Formats: sequence, structure tokens, C-alpha cells
Amino acid sequence: MHLYKNFIKMVGKHKTTLIIYSIIFVVMMIAFIMNGGYGNSDESRSITDASFVIGYEDDCGSVASKGLLEYLNANNELIDLKGMSEDKVKTMVFFTTVNASITIDENFDTKISEGDDTAVTYSCVAESGPSMYIIESMINSYIRTYNTFLSMGYTPEQAATRTTGNLSLSSDSYVYTLEGQQVDSSGKLFTLAYMSKFFIYISFGVLTQCIGMVIIKSNSRKVSSRIKVSPVSPVAQSIVNTIGLFVCGIVLWIAAVVLILATGSDLQVVKDQGYVIFIIMFMACICNCALTSFIASFNIDVESLPLITNIVALGMSFLCGVFVPQSVMSTGMVNASRFLPFYWSVVVLDSVTKITGSIADYSDGLLVKSVLMLTLFSAVFVAGGIVVKKTQTYSKIK
Repeated sequence: MHLYKNFIKMVGKHKTTLIIYSIIFVVMMIAFIMNGGYGNSDESRSITDASFVIGYEDDCGSVASKGLLEYLNANNELIDLKGMSEDKVKTMVFFTTVNASITIDENFDTKISEGDDTAVTYSCVAESGPSMYIIESMINSYIRTYNTFLSMGYTPEQAATRTTGNLSLSSDSYVYTLEGQQVDSSGKLFTLAYMSKFFIYISFGVLTQCIGMVIIKSNSRKVSSRIKVSPVSPVAQSIVNTIGLFVCGIVLWIAAVVLILATGSDLQVVKDQGYVIFIIMFMACICNCALTSFIASFNIDVESLPLITNIVALGMSFLCGVFVPQSVMSTGMVNASRFLPFYWSVVVLDSVTKITGSIADYSDGLLVKSVLMLTLFSAVFVAGGIVVKKTQTYSKIK
């Protein structure tokens, strides 16, 4: 217990790191709160007629598809995305160069007659945002009206012309919710999404810079020589370091959970799937503890630790979707990031909130798979740290 208290006391000497990362986290959250309209969820908002910039790719070229584009072009600006790379289209959507991107399937005529939802596919930054509802509503209105005219015996050319003329009079959009169901504020939901993802980056920085530094100092020759002449065995010291590391990680996780509940407890996603967010954040924190233990097992200088932390933390954050959504990243980069632990946390968090874009739909299977992968990464890092430490100890004795 005395050794454990000494470890915690040494951790307390690195308050500066905790303060710096706390300031970074708070500033990031304030920026999202101010830009996202946080706190306006109680205000009623009406959706009025608006003009959107819509990117499109017409793979069909039929009378029906051209009629749809003509109808959309009446009150919106259309940009032809034909020939553009997938990465460029995703970038345009993410940075809202276009409000939405639509792709008209090559079998558009057949699919709309069969009621197939894949006749038109959509891509938008906020899939549950009002702009997406309006654009999708306009397209659905066109398809329903066009099919009605076809069933009345009109030719495709006549049906397309009459549909465009009929819908040009008015086009209403409605958002229906179940009675008593709450519609989450996009500002709050956006803040929650990035708050949970930034925790992965912030927790790693705090654990490595603060706890990892203590472990590295305790492994130095000066401290090790003192321990050898004391009644404390190296095994006991290693156990205390490990326990102290994971305890500090759990404390960070608890603080993040309290912060999320304090700021977003009224969100429907927190009420329904808050446990998913908390579980994956806990596993991410445990994995970060294991990675910190692995890094601290090497004989590295304390002065070089900030550089190593920034390279690892920022590198994995950019590659795995912490800062830039995975839905915007190239397919090759996303596939490569599967070999990094941050990916498995982000893919679950994105699938729950979806407001920043998601490459996967949430399922219990996805949660279990991600938890198992994070557990595997943790085990590999812990085992690797043990091997490195034994190898270095053997080299010193030799």
C-alpha cells in the first residue's frame, strides 16, 4: 500500500499535463457547442422552402431520371459529379460544398416501379439533418407522382412532364416521429459524437504523458538501484505500476462518463444506447493503458516521451477517424486503419451517433467484435511490454 501511495504521489506531480489536456478538451468542446447550436433543442423550428446544392450522378439517363433532375433543378443548384473520384465526392460532402450527393441507379426505372429503395442512394454529412429530409422528400414525391401517372396509362415521357409540372406548384416536407419520441438537437448530438471520439485521443495523451512518465522514471537506473537495496521486489513494483496505471485510466473514464451524462443526458441516443458509448469508451481507455505500458517498457528518455506520444496519438487519430470521419476517408486508408486500436472504437461510436457519417450500421455484433478486438490489442501490448522488459533486463545483466 505504501508503494501504491508513492506511485499516486508521483502521478500528482504531473498536474501540468492534466491541465493542458483538459484545456485542449474543453476548448474543442466549446468550439463544437458554439458552432453546433447547442442548447437550442427546446426551441421549435419550422422548415421552410430552401435552395440546396445537390451533387448528382445519373447512371441511368432515362426519361424518368432526366425528369427527376429537371424537377430538382427548378429550385436547387445541381452539380454533375460524373467522372469524379469517390474521395473527391466524399470531401465535397464533408465540407458541405454540396448539401447532399445522390446517385441514380442504372436500373432506376425498374427499381422505382418495384418500390426498391436503392433506386437513388444518398450521401450527406448529417444523415438525420433537415436538409437531407427535404431532399429525400422531394425525390420520393417525384417517384410517387411519376408512378401514379404511369399507372393511369401515360407514357414515360408524358408522366415525367406531368410530374414536373404538377410538383412545381408546391412540395411539402414532413418529419414524423413516434408519439412522445424526442428528436435530438443536431448541435448536441454533434458535440456528443466528437466528445466521445476525442476522449480516445485525450485519454491516451494523459495516460502516456502523466502515468507513462512516472513508470519510465521508476524504471531508470537511479531508481532501480535504490529498489534493489530495498525490501520492495521488482515484481511488486511492476504490479503496483500496472495497477496504478489502470486505476488512473478508469478514473479518466468515469470523469468522461459524468461529463457526457451532465451535458447530454436528455439526448435520445444516450437514453437508448448510452451503454454502448460507455462500454466502447471503457475498452478504448483500457487499450490505451496497455499501449502506455508497452511504450513505458522501453528504455527511452523522458524528454522524448512527448514526441512519441504526439506521433502515436495524432497518427492514429487521423488514420482511424477521430478527427476526420471514416466516411470521408478513402477505402484503402479505412482498411489499413483496421490494424490500429483507435479504429475499433471510432467505428462503433460513429455507428451510434451517425451525425458525423458512418461506414457501418450499429449492431450488437459490431459492438462485440470491437470489444474483442480491443481486448486482443490490449493483450498484445501487455505481452509485448513484458517481453521488452525481460529482454532489456537480460541485456543489462549480460
